[in-house]
Amino acid sequence: MAKRTSGKQAAVEKVARPRRKVGAPSARKPVRRTTGQPTAERPEPAVVAAPEPAPPSGARVAVDDVLVEADEPRFERNQLRALVSVRRGDQVVYTEQVNLDWPGGREKFLRKATRALGAAGIATRISEALLDELRNLARARAAALPRV
Repeated sequence: MAKRTSGKQAAVEKVARPRRKVGAPSARKPVRRTTGQPTAERPEPAVVAAPEPAPPSGARVAVDDVLVEADEPRFERNQLRALVSVRRGDQVVYTEQVNLDWPGGREKFLRKATRALGAAGIATRISEALLDELRNLARARAAALPRV
């Protein structure tokens, strides 16, 4: 005599699907195949010398041994913006995008650059007059560049 099941149990047994194996191929990462060549026979990559740095696209002002650069000056909504960097030799002390036409942007840059110079142990300070001179040079450079 066959075992009787209720209607709900019979429905569950019919709907039940087989489970997928845990290690199924779709669940694993693909295996990386090698060409079989030993590494000694593979050609070495060509070493290319680094090109000389491009000429600056902005303006530079120096105070003592500290160089303040305004790279990539451009006009955005009639405001002069540039990537302003403070360097000492090859060391970049501080870099920030600055709106050179807005007094608040200039003050923020001066405050943060002064803090970075102090943390680096550099006694030279950047003044508002120096930043104003840099702004005038960057404005002339941005006016000479073609607008995009």
